[in-house]
Amino acid sequence: MTIKKMTKANARIINQAAMEALKQVAEKHGLQLSEGRGGYDPSGGTFDKKYTFTIPTEDGIPADFRRLASMFHMEPEDFGRTFITHQGEYAICGIAPRSPKYPILAKCVKSGKTFKFTERVVKTLKGEQQ
Repeated sequence: MTIKKMTKANARIINQAAMEALKQVAEKHGLQLSEGRGGYDPSGGTFDKKYTFTIPTEDGIPADFRRLASMFHMEPEDFGRTFITHQGEYAICGIAPRSPKYPILAKCVKSGKTFKFTERVVKTLKGEQQ
């Protein structure tokens, strides 16, 4: 199939093919693959997407989370910890050190989408005063 115009449907086709190929690379080298955000430009005929390879650890806690946790008043064991807001249940999945307002990354348990939160979430988890 030859793609002649960039559309949302064509971007999905490209993404699926790229994910299949990158999964093979990740498996071959013992890495974990995660898919980030992307976009397409119909007028320019472009598609961009972010894919991340990470080295799994024995305990399942990513090395960068372990390294950065104390900077944001967390312990490495907080990785995967769940919390509930009025919008749903979330599990801590990362830290964004360059985001001063919302450095805590958490996935919605229901949808799997990642959202950003303030450090107040950590204080809530630990039962501290807000």
